[in-house]
Amino acid sequence: AVDFLGRSFDGHPLMVLSGCETGKFRSQGDEFVGFVRSLFVSGAAQVVNSAWKAHDESAAWLFEAFYSALLEEGMSVSGALSKASREMRTRAVNPAWRHPFYWANFRCWGRL
Repeated sequence: AVDFLGRSFDGHPLMVLSGCETGKFRSQGDEFVGFVRSLFVSGAAQVVNSAWKAHDESAAWLFEAFYSALLEEGMSVSGALSKASREMRTRAVNPAWRHPFYWANFRCWGRL
């Protein structure tokens, strides 16, 4: 997370960290330190990250639905993530992916 500090992400409306556990943070005194905080300090407006280890294939399917809703349908980031999660629960190509483990780990932070 510290590697992001000192870099400028001004003008980047969205940063997506779909890797495993990119939403983890630690307490340092009375502050929280992690990827999200570092990106906001560096100027990012919104961040999507994962709370736990992501399954590669299901994450790829989810983010294809996410970007489709975001770019083709013009939805907000939070709306696109919600829609992609709903699609995972109802239309995933692998029925096992309907379990929350595969879609509930992704979160949206920032200006909505």
